[in-house]
Amino acid sequence: MYGLIKLCTRRAVAEEVWERHKKRNDSIIVDLFYGLLRLTIVCPVCSYTFRAFDPFASLSLPLDVVLINALIWSSNDEFQRIWCTIYVPPRCSLENLLSYFNLARQPNDGCQYAIIKRDGLYLRILEPKDTLNFLKQGNILMAFEVPFVQGSTNTVTSNSKNGSVSDTFEILCDGILTVINSHLSNAGVKEQAIVAEYCSVPQIRVPSAFSYLTHTDELHQKLDLDLCFQLFTTKETFSTQSPWNCKKCKEPRQASKKLEIWRLPEVLIIHLKRFRTMFPMEKINKFVGFPEE
Repeated sequence: MYGLIKLCTRRAVAEEVWERHKKRNDSIIVDLFYGLLRLTIVCPVCSYTFRAFDPFASLSLPLDVVLINALIWSSNDEFQRIWCTIYVPPRCSLENLLSYFNLARQPNDGCQYAIIKRDGLYLRILEPKDTLNFLKQGNILMAFEVPFVQGSTNTVTSNSKNGSVSDTFEILCDGILTVINSHLSNAGVKEQAIVAEYCSVPQIRVPSAFSYLTHTDELHQKLDLDLCFQLFTTKETFSTQSPWNCKKCKEPRQASKKLEIWRLPEVLIIHLKRFRTMFPMEKINKFVGFPEE
């Protein structure tokens, strides 16, 4: 019942915004070409939620994405190893990267992805605030399905000087070790992966045979209009350089933000953002597939 009341309230607010816009701009252009977007911002500290509706005449869909290679290690009974090609922004934090992994493939129920970077014989667990530059990095990322940590936050505590890991990292390491060792055992490898707890950043040492395990399935994203719309509506996190000022906390926060198309016009105008705004500033010449009917 409460959810229905909230939905009715949102619809009423959206209709009020639309009617006000129509009164100020009553024309055939608005009737045919204008729609309505909804913006939702959530503070990670106090959970204060800000919502706003905004009319639009065209949608600017993102094209500034790069195709990366990733290997997803499933925690299911079949121990799938899924080779993926995923479109992600050229530069993004791990928090934002998780949204794009979820967009390509949802993890199994009760699980979340732990993103890993290969560093020689070791696998390093990336922290939520790590920033990745995919214009420079050529390493393949790995994503392990691990059980969701109940009651944990999106942040991970730092390591102490003696190299011990936080409770959250211990749970992640345990989950990743379980998945890795299950895959190794399934492939007939006797040597087990271990956690290198003496490192300043939690790392997992894996046997050399781990590099030669073949994937059992493939998943390839295609750059088409459907994916552009999904990228446009993907939840993102404000950067540390441009935080959002929470009205309740009265502090700048790295809040989450999400755009949704609330109302579509009769004629939708789409603009593809083909020019990169960050260095290197250049035109993006990627082909975008679109339906002909």
